[in-house]
Amino acid sequence: MSEPEKREEDRAEGERRHLTSAERQKIYMERAAHKRSAALSEREKKRRRTVILAAVGAVAAVALIVGLWALFARVIIPDSRYSKAMKLYEAGDYAAAMDAFDAMGDYRDSREYVKKCILEQARALAGRDDVITGTSADMPWFSFDKDDEAGILKFDAELYRGGGDVSIPDVFDGVLVRGIAVRSFYRCDFLTSVSLPPSVKVIRERAFYGCERLAELVLPDTLTEIGEYAFGKCPALSSVRFGSGIKTIDQRAFADCTALESLELPEGLTVIGYRAFGGCSGLGSVSLPSTLEKVEGQAFVGCDGVKRLSYAGSRARLEELLAGGGEALLKAETINTSGD
Repeated sequence: MSEPEKREEDRAEGERRHLTSAERQKIYMERAAHKRSAALSEREKKRRRTVILAAVGAVAAVALIVGLWALFARVIIPDSRYSKAMKLYEAGDYAAAMDAFDAMGDYRDSREYVKKCILEQARALAGRDDVITGTSADMPWFSFDKDDEAGILKFDAELYRGGGDVSIPDVFDGVLVRGIAVRSFYRCDFLTSVSLPPSVKVIRERAFYGCERLAELVLPDTLTEIGEYAFGKCPALSSVRFGSGIKTIDQRAFADCTALESLELPEGLTVIGYRAFGGCSGLGSVSLPSTLEKVEGQAFVGCDGVKRLSYAGSRARLEELLAGGGEALLKAETINTSGD
């Protein structure tokens, strides 16, 4: 005990000698309470320090995790995705590469590679480098149908200043052309021929309806569907070459094409719609594929001039298919079938 403390103790002892027992007890209790309070206060301070340190540590840990995740999300993950997209591009898988670059938005030069992928897809489909590209500025008669899926092109005859032979671009405004919109060339009486890009998958309803001077048609292998009345009432149309990808020829698609002389429908076609070739009175030869699943009512009504019919299947199956919509074909002078 230090000297000051000893003196203080002696002074307190002196005071206690003059106090009554009750007073001494009271002082003792007060000092004991003070010591307990001091001890509790010290423990509370330690607890608070511990809580504060833990909180600071937790905040620091969260900040570290967030920082690492931000680094991972903004740099490491995009870099990895960019590298994968570039490998797809270099491997010639342009469709997958385009989707990968497009998903990355403005990261690095992803936007430019989306355009490159589109152009390379067009070149690959066309089998040549000199594909036709256009923009709204240099081909104002074309535009995309905003009410349809991406890549469905419209044609405005009033803005067109060319001749009767119309070439549809492979790529327009940086987008691969995927189809021809509803009523695009509706009653274009000047149209004599149309060149469709090999990227076209669908021709919508009445796209070329009433094109009275359209004489021949070559459809790309990528085309899968021809819509209602797409080439209806094209009286000069004498020749149609169907691509290998066609699946559906919808109702009245070629109705009243009276100059059409022959039909060679490719393997892969599954559906011929209602009156699809109704009124094609000039037909003399028809070839049907084995993949055909459905011939709807009156599909060949009015085709009474057919003299030769070929089917890559059995006679029984042919009669079953044509029972509801192709009775006129069964009157052909020559019917050749296989698989009997």
